[in-house]
Amino acid sequence: MEKGKHKGEFYEERIDKLAEKGIITEQEKQEAKDAINDLKKYRQEVWSDGKLTKEEQQSLIEKEKAVREKIRSILDKAKERAEEKHKDPKEREQMFNKRIDDLLEDKKITQQQAEELKKKHKELLDFEKNIWSDGVMTKEEQAELAKKRQELDRQLRDVYKQETKRKPPVGEPPVGQPPIHKPPK
Repeated sequence: MEKGKHKGEFYEERIDKLAEKGIITEQEKQEAKDAINDLKKYRQEVWSDGKLTKEEQQSLIEKEKAVREKIRSILDKAKERAEEKHKDPKEREQMFNKRIDDLLEDKKITQQQAEELKKKHKELLDFEKNIWSDGVMTKEEQAELAKKRQELDRQLRDVYKQETKRKPPVGEPPVGQPPIHKPPK
């Protein structure tokens, strides 16, 4: 857990991120936030006089436990959904294509680069599907799959590098070029 954060804040951030990614529903997000906020209010209420009775302490413990169980349940569902997304090749293809389309839309890659990356990714998924068709992967197939993944990852890195190359200040050469004039010794 990050330093200086209460558990509730940490979980609220995680839940926000999961909802943002579409892994959990807005309703689940709201249920979790409501449970956390109700617990915060109850905690303030019972501590308002600076004292805690045995009954209040027991009630607070039970409420905290219920909120933890609720959040754990939501996070477990989110984990299952995230794992499902990674297992289904069609889903992975859609996620990848959306990422590439976003880069294309933001004019960070060309149409040709987008098509080439999508084609390579589709080939990788087809190759993986073919490997698992008999339910077994050999060492050679595993090595070939790793090689194809590395190649696609390298191409993606190259695209991202292109996208993030800095433009040099006026009077400076492009990155990786020798200086225009040498400074005096």
